[in-house]
Amino acid sequence: MTPQERETIKNIKDNIQSVVSVSVFNKGKGIASKTFLDGGSGFIIDKEGIVVTSVHVIHRDGLFYEIATSENKKYEADIIETDLRDRKSTV
Repeated sequence: MTPQERETIKNIKDNIQSVVSVSVFNKGKGIASKTFLDGGSGFIIDKEGIVVTSVHVIHRDGLFYEIATSENKKYEADIIETDLRDRKSTV
């Protein structure tokens, strides 16, 4: 294994807990009525739980967004910012 490959593996192991799953649902009445529409991945970027994902995952108001961690903890998320120039969304 090359030094670059070892460094890549180390970086992945050190940061894997920052990777999250982002699920997009319609806003129904009550948790049982939500319907899955789309999904993607993102990264926790600070201790407050701010997540950055691609703009194609989170790009519309009026939907319900859920973040699931690598420990399968789930959190409702709100859009903070969408940057179409850099193609990223912050939740």
